[in-house]
Amino acid sequence: MNNAIRLLIVDDYPVVLSGLVAMFQNHGEIEVVGVATTGKKAVELALTLRPQVVLMN
Repeated sequence: MNNAIRLLIVDDYPVVLSGLVAMFQNHGEIEVVGVATTGKKAVELALTLRPQVVLMN
């Protein structure tokens, strides 16, 4: 997945996270690089994982 869009997903509901990860997991042009349930964790992950897109609620 060299050209895949690097995606970080953030939501405080685990069921929503699971659904979004499942939806994007099989998409060949998107790579889910991380998930977070809090804003603090999202910032930490964004700084280390360097996603191109952050999808958050």
